Amino acid sequence: MTGPAGLAGLDRVLTAATGEGGYPLTLDASEPALWTAFGTAPRPALLIDVPAQVDHPTPAAPPVLRPLRLRQLDVRTLGGRVVGPEEQPLAAMRVELPATGAATRTDPQGRFQLTGVPHDPEHPGPVRLRLTGRGLVLTADVDPAEPDIVIVCAPPNR
Repeated sequence: MTGPAGLAGLDRVLTAATGEGGYPLTLDASEPALWTAFGTAPRPALLIDVPAQVDHPTPAAPPVLRPLRLRQLDVRTLGGRVVGPEEQPLAAMRVELPATGAATRTDPQGRFQLTGVPHDPEHPGPVRLRLTGRGLVLTADVDPAEPDIVIVCAPPNR
């Protein structure tokens, strides 16, 4: 509807938009390309910014092709040191195992100990640690078989 016949409908839209929802209203001619896309000359326009939720279908899970195998993993303790240049111990660094969320802080000698680290003897591999402190966030892949892990943190490039 356009002209005077559309005023009642416009009034309902404006009342709903400025009511409890409080959607932002903008009086703007907008971009000329928009009006060209509508096939008309630019003119004043009332824009109502309304959020919309678009549901995307979840893809089907692939079929299970072999029997499910459950087994309990061993756990181990990782221990080591975090040092800076020239083997300077870095105290109060947060050492985190992102896979489990387990975390600890280094002591004044830069030593740390993380307990309950999952270990799969059938698929051994490095363990990823996240180190946070002194304005740095670093990751290190360490060998869990190493009895005394040493992680060297280089100073940030300036």
